[in-house]
Amino acid sequence: MKKIAAILMVIITLVSVLCACGDSGNKNNNSVVNTTEAVEEQAADSTDNIKIDGLFVDESYVVEEGSSLKLLYLFYTLTATDANLEIDSKYTYMTIGANKYESGHIPGVAKNMSSYVYTSYIEDVYVGESLKVVATFKVPAADLAPGKTIALEDSQLPNEEKLELITDSIQFKANTEEIAKVVDPEGYAAEQGKLQPADDERKSAVVNEVNGYEWSFYVNSTSYKISFTGNGFTLTTAFGSNSGTYEVLNGYIVCTYPNGNSVKIPYEIVDGEVDIDFVAGFDVKEG
Repeated sequence: MKKIAAILMVIITLVSVLCACGDSGNKNNNSVVNTTEAVEEQAADSTDNIKIDGLFVDESYVVEEGSSLKLLYLFYTLTATDANLEIDSKYTYMTIGANKYESGHIPGVAKNMSSYVYTSYIEDVYVGESLKVVATFKVPAADLAPGKTIALEDSQLPNEEKLELITDSIQFKANTEEIAKVVDPEGYAAEQGKLQPADDERKSAVVNEVNGYEWSFYVNSTSYKISFTGNGFTLTTAFGSNSGTYEVLNGYIVCTYPNGNSVKIPYEIVDGEVDIDFVAGFDVKEG
């Protein structure tokens, strides 16, 4: 009887061990499944080609007086993995719930985020390269409330349908400076540096380059002529002439009209040579 009892005890022990192993295996399998699901959820804001860097609303921007429309910024990084890509900031479609919105270009609203391109022109992204892009949408405030799904559609964005975004991730900021500090701190710092007054040596180099000279250029279907003398400038187009004063900052020649409006013309000093980009200063389709 003792032998039989001993044998029964061994069998019971073996069965218990096997059951325990089976339970352990199930727990491990469940753990793997849950981890995979978590990774998929975390990857909903990126694909092999697209990484969503942020969704922001500029609370200070008034789209239309008395309108409920808000300006929504979409920041993303586009990477060309196995094929060359082309991209611009226009004609991206965003569907929020049942409503679809198209991105457009508004001059000047992305000046503080210099690491990102904001343009109506086609930009090339070659294999192995990445480009940071921002697109803007005019969206009613009610469609920005939490709990809604966001889908993107753009023939230039590969596999954009795999992105799964939600309005809960939208951040509301007081102005573009606050947005830039979060999404593009390096670009913001670089831009702020360009906006500081130039020292005497840098200022003299630029003044000597421009004073007494006239430049002609063509942009946005319009011919321009600009000349500088003393601390003033004169701009002439087919629509007439206008004059004002200018000052030299670390990265811009700022031309200010009598009404207070100004144009920032970017420049660089490379190996002692002053390189001024007049086209970029007056181009309303970029920046």
